[in-house]
Amino acid sequence: MRPDNLAALRKLLLEETGLFFPPEKDYLLVSQVEKRVRAGAGPDPDEYVRRLRADAEEFQELINLITIPETYFMREFKFLDLAARVLLPEIISRKGRGAVLSAGSATGEEAYSLVMLARHYNLPMNKLDFLGLDINTRSLQRARAGVFGPFSIRHAEEEARAILAGFTTPGNNGEIRVKEEIRDAVRFEHCNLLKGLKGFGPFDLVLLRNTLIYIQPGMRPRVLMNIRDAMSEGGYLILGQVEIPGGTFGIFAQEKLEGLTVYSKRENKE
Repeated sequence: MRPDNLAALRKLLLEETGLFFPPEKDYLLVSQVEKRVRAGAGPDPDEYVRRLRADAEEFQELINLITIPETYFMREFKFLDLAARVLLPEIISRKGRGAVLSAGSATGEEAYSLVMLARHYNLPMNKLDFLGLDINTRSLQRARAGVFGPFSIRHAEEEARAILAGFTTPGNNGEIRVKEEIRDAVRFEHCNLLKGLKGFGPFDLVLLRNTLIYIQPGMRPRVLMNIRDAMSEGGYLILGQVEIPGGTFGIFAQEKLEGLTVYSKRENKE
């Protein structure tokens, strides 16, 4: 692929999604473009890139290849546990019901984990709505299916595994299947967080964990503002541990609960 077309592809991805691919990741972009060309999506890599901006369907196919659905059940368990044990009961007590978003939900393990924990703590499920949003349509299909391999539980702690076992059934070759009542509690939809969350929300709790790290730093405030605009006043935001040091650029208030950093949509921002 010609260097100018590769640069144009990086620019298009950045403008349309916020995804940042430094030069050392050029091999990933080139290999996936070549894969689409072999599949008949273009005569050669350079022409493929030139056509891409005008072809939304093909752009989505490329997005599905280059976004990595890196997640697993009960990830950063103490934050999920805090959300189910402390935040969701407070929201229900204050508002009567709560809307929860897993933003950048990938293949769904995070959203399902929180539903399982809500059930584990006997929360009134008829007062909670769970939604997962992601830019990768293939990941969303896998999330809706609710079937996962051993890799999806690879880092689950002992306590988390015990809870997980109560809401899944074993399948073949180490697979686990999320039980129907858990699957039915979550809706998964396509969304580009950089473009806004119009039609979704307002949310009382948002999990935006290990998603911002893939967004170009200068565009992270835009994503956070889009999230904030889709939240109710007093709503909570939980970031991934690797993202907490970067904060929220003053867009959210910061607080400590049981020693853990969480954020909220309040006037006294950080």
